[in-house]
Amino acid sequence: MSPRRGTLPLKVRIPGCEPVRKLSGTHDSKMRTKLVRMLHTLHEQGRDDLVNAVARGSVKPLALYNLWKFNRLEDVPHADELPRFADVWPRWLAHLECSDFHRAACHGYCTRLAALMAPDAALPAVVPALKEFRSLHRAHPRSVYLALQTIRALLRDTLGRRHRLYLDVAEIPPLKAKPIRKKHPLTPDQLRDLVRKLGDPCGPMAWTMATTGMGWHEYTGQWEREGDGLRIHGTKTGGRDRLIPLVSLLYPAEGTIYRFRWHLTRVTARTVTPYDLRRTFAGLMVEAGIPRPRRKSYLGHTADDITALYEWQEVREYLVKDAERIRAVLGEPPAGPTLHLRLA
Repeated sequence: MSPRRGTLPLKVRIPGCEPVRKLSGTHDSKMRTKLVRMLHTLHEQGRDDLVNAVARGSVKPLALYNLWKFNRLEDVPHADELPRFADVWPRWLAHLECSDFHRAACHGYCTRLAALMAPDAALPAVVPALKEFRSLHRAHPRSVYLALQTIRALLRDTLGRRHRLYLDVAEIPPLKAKPIRKKHPLTPDQLRDLVRKLGDPCGPMAWTMATTGMGWHEYTGQWEREGDGLRIHGTKTGGRDRLIPLVSLLYPAEGTIYRFRWHLTRVTARTVTPYDLRRTFAGLMVEAGIPRPRRKSYLGHTADDITALYEWQEVREYLVKDAERIRAVLGEPPAGPTLHLRLA
């Protein structure tokens, strides 16, 4: 196989795939390198069927490259030969760019769907598995919706949006969602009653979240005292990194969000969630008469820090006055709090 008489040879060995020993179809060494890189990428994406097709000669490397480059793998002639679901989803999840929380959720749905299939089931078996999952979880429409979205994302990244398997999954209707639960911001009396019922340590934790507006990830993240205020380092966007009035004593977080939510459910019969404590903080600011621009800044609803709204000399005065106003609404002593600080 001389390079002068034919095209450059393509020799690739990938674990779990048939060895590729074919003519590349090109005289350009850079193009051959791109073909090798494509085969390894396809393996990482769970498309061993395409690698094996090149090894058997049913698909020409350059033809496959042209389809792969423009995300048209659904047009490959041998698309009926799909890999096992158990091989595809771990590789897809390993390369998915997302948060750890979303990755864990996708892992859970893929695992639960895999339990409804045979161990060696091919990728098309995901359609009847989704239908069975939908039938088993009729009381949980959100779980069904998230499972459908997870598999659609997997098939979109693996096969493309025009593949018939992706279209089959897209045709599975989600369940009718239940009415959204009403928001439950608490009054000062309701907040105190909740803290008393929760007891230690969840009561003081609920009090801290309701007097700072911190979400759970912010509460278990990093925050510290800064002058006469509290600096909260946001976990979502830059606007959530904010300086707020220091209203009351702060208590460190203990345990997990699941434990904290369970205690809230136990004493409120599912009427209060952790996020309702943040809504409580917003309600306290409204009742205290704090202007809307500062309320938005304290809640992190704008990309502007409070120092961008006012001169730095005015910030300390506003933080102190706003803290006093919220304490008056809560019925707290007017004196400033003593901060018990712990950084996560």
